[in-house]
Amino acid sequence: ICDRVVILDHGRLVREGRLAEMLESGDRVEIVADRVPEELERELEAWGGPVERDARGARILADAARKREILEALWAAGCDVTAMNPVKNNLQDVFLKLVEDYEAVK
Repeated sequence: ICDRVVILDHGRLVREGRLAEMLESGDRVEIVADRVPEELERELEAWGGPVERDARGARILADAARKREILEALWAAGCDVTAMNPVKNNLQDVFLKLVEDYEAVK
């Protein structure tokens, strides 16, 4: 188990820090509702929140900045929101994004 990570790109330090901090996203949330009406689904997708349906209902991935707006739209449409969770990154995604950003700056 590690709690600190160092990310290198071609021998150069890109980032170091606590693993938990690197995996925190803060910019995306998962909202689970019992259902999403079709007209609201189109609106959510236009806001950048794709809707996926499964056995639990409907799952919406959205920008955290829009979570209140999305929740209010769901409630206004008579939907029950059963969960809202921050979306966490995985270490591979963090590595690829940091290396890509680092390469763009070079």
